[in-house]
Amino acid sequence: MTSEHIGENNFSRLTELSYKIVDDDRTYTLRISLERSLLTLSGLDTREQVTTYSDRIYKLNQKFHDYRNSKQNGKSVAQDLHEFLWDGYTDIEGRYKKDQLLITEVIDSQLADEPKPVGNCLGLAALYAILAVSNGIDVSLRYPKSETHLFV
Repeated sequence: MTSEHIGENNFSRLTELSYKIVDDDRTYTLRISLERSLLTLSGLDTREQVTTYSDRIYKLNQKFHDYRNSKQNGKSVAQDLHEFLWDGYTDIEGRYKKDQLLITEVIDSQLADEPKPVGNCLGLAALYAILAVSNGIDVSLRYPKSETHLFV
């Protein structure tokens, strides 16, 4: 069985990734909502809850676009996204929160008016992945066997 990435719907309220899966002579297309999957894994189980957090992600995306437009610095979208998420933080201790891994908690912390600890490597990677994919950045997640952290 092989799989091939065949497209994505960028900056949608629920980012969708499409994969073509080939098994023997049959081909299937699997559409996965990264946003909805991560929100569900965070414990949201009603449409209203998911919609509330999808709206918050949309708000973060809008804030990122405002940030990017104000900078006009010629950097890549990925570089600007990294700087946007770190805006107001001077070191990892100010941004890292050991036990905060759920995307819902990370979103709420990221939207806070003042910089405060946002999340751990899992929650921060999930937030970056959602925002990156919805802004057209091709991302992959890696969890090296020798490491104890998740990387985007």
